[in-house]
Amino acid sequence: MQKETVPNSHNPRQDVSKIRKRLIAAKDKGFEIFNDTVAFPRDARIIKEIVAKHRTNEDTRPSRVVDIGSGTGGLGKALHDIGVNVVSTDIENWHHHNGTVPFVRATADRLPFGTDTFDVSTLWFVLHHTDDPVKVLKEAARVSDLVIVQEDTVRTDGPKWWRQLQQITYERHVENFQIINTNSRSTPTSYTNDDWLTSFEKAGLEVVEAKQVHKPGNPVRKIQYVLKESETIFK
Repeated sequence: MQKETVPNSHNPRQDVSKIRKRLIAAKDKGFEIFNDTVAFPRDARIIKEIVAKHRTNEDTRPSRVVDIGSGTGGLGKALHDIGVNVVSTDIENWHHHNGTVPFVRATADRLPFGTDTFDVSTLWFVLHHTDDPVKVLKEAARVSDLVIVQEDTVRTDGPKWWRQLQQITYERHVENFQIINTNSRSTPTSYTNDDWLTSFEKAGLEVVEAKQVHKPGNPVRKIQYVLKESETIFK
């Protein structure tokens, strides 16, 4: 009597996908630990110094910051820990520090805050995930006096191998983002420094300060921009 064979429903591709998700999650966890313990506390101190430099001597209130696209909430927590009044916003609450920093669910291009509610809006590696960076920048400028942006800026100079390494790194970033964030409608887009400067200009913003920031393990150049509305920059 011939035994009935049972179809093998095992799909090796599913195993590979699960393994890749675990590896990406482990890598992201490593970056998260570095950001929470080193990068975000450093960035928070820089933000506080920038606010103090651009405020009048008569204004003695604690600094007010809105962290747009706050992700896991690490930057907001770091700002809170050094005495900054901070509110975090994102399309979902992914915070690992729930209860520490007030959270408001909102899209970056439609913030539920009044004009000039905050001293600073922060956009930490958020704009390249948005469909319309100019619209987001305009909204950030509406609710605050200053906008501070940290962003990936793909370089077009340098040796060919370096440009290719940047491209491969960014492509992997896009793939990993889509694997982990299956419900996201966003696809990260790469921008050069000139691209960002054009976007700032279209949003009616001027660069007050710009400097390169260092993040280990990633060859894509990262720049911090401090922005202010063009018509008020020289007042």
